[in-house]
Amino acid sequence: MDVVAVVFFISVDVVVVVVVVEVVALTVSVAIVVAIEVAVVAVVAVVAVIAAVAAVVVAAVATVIVAVVVGGGGVDVVVIKVVVLQK
Repeated sequence: MDVVAVVFFISVDVVVVVVVVEVVALTVSVAIVVAIEVAVVAVVAVVAVIAAVAAVVVAAVATVIVAVVVGGGGVDVVVIKVVVLQK
């Protein structure tokens, strides 16, 4: 199974570690994928400091998913991992 991994490491000035892992089977509809991404942003946005970064992450991943779906690149799973590190 081919896997696309998108990992972002973010340093902030708060004592918090947030790890969000999203696994999307590319056989599901794009609407469901977008819904899952929005849900991930909602979870990450609880830490307001990284809300804007979460939006950028979703945009980047959405681009990857669209490219894979449209191009038929044979990628089965997209894994998104957002790690917030204590600065």
